[in-house]
Amino acid sequence: SIITVLNGQLGAHQSFAVDAQNQLNACRCSAVISSNQPLQAVVRIEQTDTSGSALGIYRGVSSGRTMLFYAPFHAVDSGAQTELGVMNASTNDTSFTLDFFNFDGTSAGTHVTNNAKPGQTLWRDLSALGDDVALTNGIGYVRITAPQPMVAVAVHTNLDDGFIVDDNFARTGATDILMPRVNNSSTRGSHLYFANIAESAVSVQTRLRHPSGANVTIESPIQPNAVAPIAVSALPEMAGQPSLYSAIASSMAPT
Repeated sequence: SIITVLNGQLGAHQSFAVDAQNQLNACRCSAVISSNQPLQAVVRIEQTDTSGSALGIYRGVSSGRTMLFYAPFHAVDSGAQTELGVMNASTNDTSFTLDFFNFDGTSAGTHVTNNAKPGQTLWRDLSALGDDVALTNGIGYVRITAPQPMVAVAVHTNLDDGFIVDDNFARTGATDILMPRVNNSSTRGSHLYFANIAESAVSVQTRLRHPSGANVTIESPIQPNAVAPIAVSALPEMAGQPSLYSAIASSMAPT
């Protein structure tokens, strides 16, 4: 059901903020924004109690897709968990199918949700799906399909009640992926994850470039529906070279 409608007029380059707690009765809502001019929207989520100051930010999505991929996630891993919010971006009722996979490509189960209303977001706690999902070590990735356009967001929560919000779902994949910040550190190093969303095996070539200009190239063969995780700080070629790198990943098929 529609809770409220907010109308406003913005001048060029102006912004408008909605306080969800005070203006929307602290509901867990979805929002649809319409305008006769191009807009950019951002959602900021904050903790309202005094247990911490963690927050998450994600951008609004302007159009939906009938298939989305997301990797990696922690369904339940030492207190970390992930919630998926899948929003019906069409004007008709629809269903969502969540297909879960382990990193090696083996199936970890399927969860189907029916009767999502237009504009409605359905939330699924991945640590509470019961027998539907059995992920190895509680981590893996998910493929979301629907007969109607949809958008999605992931919310990760850890033991300290901190959380981050991520809407970086792969929609169609890409054969060239640019990563401007890759950290090589034993304590806060980057992990790269490449999911093969093609129907056949693919090889991903990742070129890491040091600020000095030195290059490191990694070849990662990936089977269909599988994920290749790369711990940058664990690479022998990177030992003893803590720094920030840029990276370019290339493949013959979308990843």
